[in-house]
Amino acid sequence: MFDPSRWGATPEEWAHFDLVLGLTEDLLPVVSNPNAVISPASKMKAIGKTPSRYNSQRQAAGVSSWTSHVSTPGMVTKWSQEPDYGISLQTRTVRALDCDITDQRQADDISDFIQAEGFFLPQRMRQGSPKFLLAFSMPGEASKRVIHTEHGIIEALCTGQQFIACGTHPSGTRYEWAGGLPSKIPGLTAGQFEALWEALQARFGVGPAHDNKASVKGAKLTEAATRDPVALLISERGLALSAERDGRLHITCPWEEEHTPGTGGESATTYWPAHTGGYERGHFLCLHASHAGKSDVDFLTALGLAPDPRDDFEAIATTPGATQLPPGENNVAPGVPNSSTIVPNSSTIVPNLGTIVPNLGTPPRFQFVGDSAFSAGEPMGWTINGVLPKGELGVIYGPPGCGKSFFTLDMGMSIARGAPWNGRRVTKGRVGYIAAEGAGGFKNRLRAYREHYGLPPENLIQVLAAVPNLLTKVDVVDLGNAIRRMGGLEVLIYDTLARGTTGGDENSAQDMGLAIANCRVLHDVTGAMVLLIHHSGKDASRGARGSNAILGAVDVEIEVTREDMNRTATVSKLKDGEDGLKFGFKLTVVPLGVDGEGDPITSCVLEYGAVVERTFTHAAKGAHEKLVLRVLGEMLALDGSGVGTKALLDRCVEETPFDEGSGKGDRRREVLTRALNSLTALDRLKIVGGAVVFSETIA
Repeated sequence: MFDPSRWGATPEEWAHFDLVLGLTEDLLPVVSNPNAVISPASKMKAIGKTPSRYNSQRQAAGVSSWTSHVSTPGMVTKWSQEPDYGISLQTRTVRALDCDITDQRQADDISDFIQAEGFFLPQRMRQGSPKFLLAFSMPGEASKRVIHTEHGIIEALCTGQQFIACGTHPSGTRYEWAGGLPSKIPGLTAGQFEALWEALQARFGVGPAHDNKASVKGAKLTEAATRDPVALLISERGLALSAERDGRLHITCPWEEEHTPGTGGESATTYWPAHTGGYERGHFLCLHASHAGKSDVDFLTALGLAPDPRDDFEAIATTPGATQLPPGENNVAPGVPNSSTIVPNSSTIVPNLGTIVPNLGTPPRFQFVGDSAFSAGEPMGWTINGVLPKGELGVIYGPPGCGKSFFTLDMGMSIARGAPWNGRRVTKGRVGYIAAEGAGGFKNRLRAYREHYGLPPENLIQVLAAVPNLLTKVDVVDLGNAIRRMGGLEVLIYDTLARGTTGGDENSAQDMGLAIANCRVLHDVTGAMVLLIHHSGKDASRGARGSNAILGAVDVEIEVTREDMNRTATVSKLKDGEDGLKFGFKLTVVPLGVDGEGDPITSCVLEYGAVVERTFTHAAKGAHEKLVLRVLGEMLALDGSGVGTKALLDRCVEETPFDEGSGKGDRRREVLTRALNSLTALDRLKIVGGAVVFSETIA
């Protein structure tokens, strides 16, 4: 039975649209209490019309970038417990015909006409009003349309729009569905919708139908712009002066008053939506030199498009009927915390706080715990005892050709099998592997592992041969949802970080910080420890390539190095554990048959052994000898077969800058050849059959 004190949707209504209709990702809250106060910082004009929620002061504020928001089951559960939140349904899966008709007779005629055309669609309505809405699903992109009738309009709500499915209208009457909540949303094809729309226009239209494809002063936004939340906000709020075919939007510069008179112009300040103009993410560009240092965040803030961070905090409401106690015997001022404990799910007045602890429904996401209880809790635990913790984030890195991907796959397969790894106890768990780099060769690695261990053809790990971008919210959300749908993972391996951050700068703390933050989000929503495979820089002594933001964030860091056939994995960082552990291994070739041309197909598996410490009697002299050694290590085949002298020298020449100012011509190959000869004379390297290999006499 409906609670008259509840302005929003009931928990049953939330559950119906979430679980029965399966529309979780498209649901949003809308503050439906007509007495709610709109936040002074919000651009929202009215209560109960668009997606909104309470901020920390229990003021209503709009949901920022709601057109690109993807909701999770946890979000929906939390929203359903706020009695003032109605249900806003984005029309990107479900579409609607919103019949905003003021005459009851015409409203009835339109409803009867649609049914006579053979379309029986769920109808949302309100008592005492002729206006109604019909819901249906339709795949693909679709834009807003309007038919003007004698007594109002028929509007097609499509991509980038929404309607209120349940809750209270600003007039105070509740939304209802004819015959009860719909058991399903009927589907229409694009052809069926076009036929119905043309029939409605012919029967009820009093003028030409208006197709509003997010137009901006006559110029239509491109498809790229309609998928960019900032571009949509610029359009919706009338901030665009014009739009170009290539997607860019010309806007008024927010610092126009600082310009020198006469230096402006419609195209002087531009917003490029994501994936246009060579920008992976949306970007503002201003031709005025004085604004060259302005960041995208500066533009968003100045234009009023940056979300108010206060709106991200949920409201703490006073529980009806509770009374406030005066401060306790310690005479603590009201609102000042003392030693008392807040108990979730209670409406108890806490002594010495002088305030009321409301009934929050579910425990808050962040809860403080006393040190005694905290220290008595369970430790983090291990997936691989003493090596891989049950943490949030890890990185395994090394130079090209060192075997880091083979090493990581070996760990992952042990976890998936629950088999001991290198003599250490393993906790069995589900493993996902994103083969973003070299998916074709990865197939052979899996075959080699199975053949080497004599495993039956059953699924052990889950493989994704795609490249989700860790810098892009939509990719991270889609990846997280895919993992959730298959029941979560214990470990998610991403091979490699470089492929997962396309468009970003590895040396930028901002870009790497964003990637790390998104990896933590993946952990939060899936439970998986994200294990990144990464490259080391040219100077291996400086650790993993790129920003130090990576090292500071991980729970475990493992470096893989190679000296000819011998390889070593070193636990260089381990939170709450012993770092410095080393594991020696080699790669053993596994034959897999022949290809269509009769050439052998091979891959490798790990063979663990003693750590081989390298000590050289003759150290490399100078930058050129060091370069030859490094490049050979990167080019050597996994089975240790040599590299042709010409190929080796060609690569070394490419990596050696040419000094045009020396006046001596290009002598790089000559100098590098001397370095190679010196290393062979010192017995550091050998040339066998025209191929260069590391000398087997190295200690």
